Amino acid sequence: IFLYLNYRVDMFLVRSKLDLYQTGLYATAVTLAEILWMVPTSLGTVLFPSVARAAASGGDALTLAVARSSFWVMAVLCGALALGRNVALKLVFGAQFVEAGPALLGLLPGILAMSLQFILGTALSGRGRPLPVALGAALGFVANVLLNLAWIPRYGILGASLASSVSYSLVAVIVLVAYLRISETRLKDALVLRKEDVQRLAAVFGRLREAIA
Repeated sequence: IFLYLNYRVDMFLVRSKLDLYQTGLYATAVTLAEILWMVPTSLGTVLFPSVARAAASGGDALTLAVARSSFWVMAVLCGALALGRNVALKLVFGAQFVEAGPALLGLLPGILAMSLQFILGTALSGRGRPLPVALGAALGFVANVLLNLAWIPRYGILGASLASSVSYSLVAVIVLVAYLRISETRLKDALVLRKEDVQRLAAVFGRLREAIA
C-alpha cells in the first residue's frame, strides 16, 4: 500500500499546487517513465515462486543474477530514454508534450533505483521477510510528501520528479541493504555483472532477434 501511495502521491500534490496543464505534462512524464518498469516487475513476478521454493543459497544466487541483469538492462534503457526523451515524447504523445522532457529526465534515476527494489523486495517477500520492504516504502512515502511540498512550489514539475527519484532511491537502498544483510552477500554480488550474466543476456537477445525476424 505504501509503495502504491509513493508512486501516486506526487501526482496528487502536483495537481494541488500547479495548474491542470502542468499536471498533464507531469502525468505524461510519469506514464512514459513507468513503462520501463515492465522489465523488473515481470522478472520479479516470475522470480517470487522460485525463491519461495528454493533453498536459501540457491535462491540467493538466482535472485542476485536476476538483480544484476535487470539493473544493467534498465540502466541501458534509462540512458536511451534520457538521450531520446524529446523524440519519445513527441512520437508517443505529440509535440505539445515535449515540455515534459525535464520532468521525465528527473524521474529516470528513481526508475532505475526501483528496478533493484522490485527484484530484491520480491525475493525478501518470497523468503518470508517482507518487513524491510514495508519499512522502506513507508519512509519513502514520507520523504516523497515532504520533498514534494518543498520543491513543487519552487521548481514545478521538475521538483516533483526529483522528489520521486529521491524517495524511490531511498526505498531501493533500504531494501538492498536489508537483502545483503539477510543473505550475507556483498554489494558487488547485486550490482556487478559477471561473465555468465553477459552470456545469458546475449542469448536472450539473440532469441528475441530470431523471434522478430
